[in-house]
Amino acid sequence: MGVNANSDERTNYARIVTLLMEEGTARIRTAVLGHLKRETLVDSLAGHQHQFQKLVRKKILGEVQYKILFPDGGKGSIPESKIDMTLWVILARNITLGCNRFKWNSTVSNDDQTWQHDVLRIKQIRNKLFHLHSAEHRGESHTQMWGTLSDALLRLGTSQEQLDKYFKQDLDPHSIELCQGMIERQCLRERNNTLSRAKRHHRAVLICLLLILGGLLLEILVSFVVVKQEKSFAQNVIWKKTSKWEI
Repeated sequence: MGVNANSDERTNYARIVTLLMEEGTARIRTAVLGHLKRETLVDSLAGHQHQFQKLVRKKILGEVQYKILFPDGGKGSIPESKIDMTLWVILARNITLGCNRFKWNSTVSNDDQTWQHDVLRIKQIRNKLFHLHSAEHRGESHTQMWGTLSDALLRLGTSQEQLDKYFKQDLDPHSIELCQGMIERQCLRERNNTLSRAKRHHRAVLICLLLILGGLLLEILVSFVVVKQEKSFAQNVIWKKTSKWEI
């Protein structure tokens, strides 16, 4: 569905933000739950606690997110209402059927229409909205983004009637504010995690370089000592021979 060219730019932004964060999150949730390796989310997570602990250490998953997935050390019930879009995507990448074979970091083309590709589309749209300089969306850019999001949601199970509601309904300022806050918190958390991973990687590289440099310095020192010892030994031999001749 196209977007009225006369629509207010702030209204355009508000409509796509609420559609994205409300319906988009719901559709990703349904897609993940429908493609789990086991029957329930609890069962699917049961054998992967160690794997998710590694994601925490790698700064891919936060401590708060981990506790949502494994409350009471993995013995409590999972509060699905607290799982946001970021966390549903992490679950899609780690405990769904075929998740290890799918190229999650690949560029999505128009011909890619699997449920995983649509999940990535929705997440990418969220990231683009986060990077807008103002809460406005205009012209062809908005029309194209609305179309891409709508098509992805339709494939994931959203009805045309539901899309029409977001396109035409009166907007609730409180809901808009909540959705904007969700985008900001999720994207900032992901960016901070990325920065933490980069710092960790740089530290590891620095440590490796220091170890290599230390090894080279040690090798030079050992070589220097060996040469000095050989020189000292040669001088001692010469001295002994000279002393013998003098006698």
